[in-house]
Amino acid sequence: MVLGNIGLYNDAILYPIGLRNPYALLNLIFELRKRQVHRVVNLNPSRSRLSTFRDKLLFILAGARIFHGFERDSNLLPPSTSKSYHEEEWEASRLARRVKSIAPINLDDDFYWDLHLTDREKREANHLLEPIQNKDHLMALSIGTKVSAKHWGHDNWIKLCSRLSLKLDGWSIVFVGSVDEHSESEACMNAWAKDSINLCGVSSPRVSAAILEQCRFFVGHDSGPMHLAACMGIPCVAIFAARSKPRQWFPRGNKNRILYHQTDCAGCGLDSCIQQKKKCLTNISIQTVENAICELLNTN
Repeated sequence: MVLGNIGLYNDAILYPIGLRNPYALLNLIFELRKRQVHRVVNLNPSRSRLSTFRDKLLFILAGARIFHGFERDSNLLPPSTSKSYHEEEWEASRLARRVKSIAPINLDDDFYWDLHLTDREKREANHLLEPIQNKDHLMALSIGTKVSAKHWGHDNWIKLCSRLSLKLDGWSIVFVGSVDEHSESEACMNAWAKDSINLCGVSSPRVSAAILEQCRFFVGHDSGPMHLAACMGIPCVAIFAARSKPRQWFPRGNKNRILYHQTDCAGCGLDSCIQQKKKCLTNISIQTVENAICELLNTN
């Protein structure tokens, strides 16, 4: 878990999407009653009035009496969407609105992004990075994604690493991600052919955050590692598919380089893009990504 044991929650109860089984719903209500749940904060995206009422009714039957983040709450504003750019509200802003009645959140304040990494997690990160010779010029790459429609392309990543190897003297790379991205990252390491280490599947998400904290910048897809890097204040060169509208899942911070090609099918939400052949990503060239990296290095 990314949040770890930092006091934000005590426990979790499974509440599957689309739960309709009466017996399972009764068990859920009894479980909530047993835990004496009094206050409910709804972080779900906007749903239909009927769905929202049904959700709220379940918690009323479970004994809750105070509610935050439900559409009928008068303190909630409609989504802040830019009509001229067809942008979606930034997800962090949407969540902050959901809890506004509890306390306002300044998303520009680093305090609200602090993961409270432990000394043990930082020591583990240092241990994993011991093979790296030059930690003063360390960059992070995360080249995988669980959604194929987001993947920029294996060959693109290999060619990019090969080109960066010729341009970035004295730099080292740490690859972060899941275990199923390990072999793909190995191929990129071979193309880089310099000081590097592949930690895909080796470190937990929180230890990965401690590793990213030691990097000068991050390059990767719209992904969990990207958000971890941004959370740690690390500038990102982020390659976005247009499956979501712009801005919704952009990383925090104002030093990032966001590569997003607007298409007429933006916001499709597809996990696999067959008909359009990922034209939103094929229009982001290797040269474009390389230029974004060099621009980031020249301005930071």
